[in-house]
Amino acid sequence: MPLKIDFLKQKTILAAMTLFLIHSVIAAAQVQPAKSAPVRSANTTVVFWDDHFPFVDAASVTRDRLSALLPSATIVGRQELPGKLAAPDTLLLVLPFGSAFPEEDWEAIYAFLQRGGNLLTLGGRPFTLAAYLEKGEWKLRPENYGYARKLFISDYQPTPGSAELKFQQNSDVAPFAVPEFPWTRAYSLTIRMSDTAITPRDGASGMIDARLDALAWGVDGSHRM
Repeated sequence: MPLKIDFLKQKTILAAMTLFLIHSVIAAAQVQPAKSAPVRSANTTVVFWDDHFPFVDAASVTRDRLSALLPSATIVGRQELPGKLAAPDTLLLVLPFGSAFPEEDWEAIYAFLQRGGNLLTLGGRPFTLAAYLEKGEWKLRPENYGYARKLFISDYQPTPGSAELKFQQNSDVAPFAVPEFPWTRAYSLTIRMSDTAITPRDGASGMIDARLDALAWGVDGSHRM
């Protein structure tokens, strides 16, 4: 389910938009490119890319396809990524490899998000499989939820696909048109708004004015997934 997360008056909380579908919007665009308008983006968007980086729990996409969907984005490798994320005009980071992410760039990614940067991940369970280079080959660390927990997201649970669901956009909050797309599997996750207790009794429930809104739902009768 695409999510929009608004953290008001939360200076230490991640403000990010993430997409957690195995077969994402890009996968749908590959199936029907003629019906999909390119996504407009400013040069404030940075895409991490490496031709040999592993896709995990996500539909694969080519660099050319990403360039077509994000024509104004800057596509960079792991060595250039920290510098681009430190630039004050960079507003959005796109990670297209599902559950895998470049371990070496974690600190730069985390610092970018902490200063209010936005994040779009395509597929998988974001930040659960760190990838590192060994003798020029990408390898994966064992599954680790510690990175995701630092971003207040964790406990990913597999959920069914869209075969029996009706796609419905949340027009009350979506700032743009969300194209309809199918998926075969997604991941539900636990999101915490804060790790600081408001009161000893309530615990770390987050500020009262924190909001979590879905950009779209899969609808089963009257039940929104």
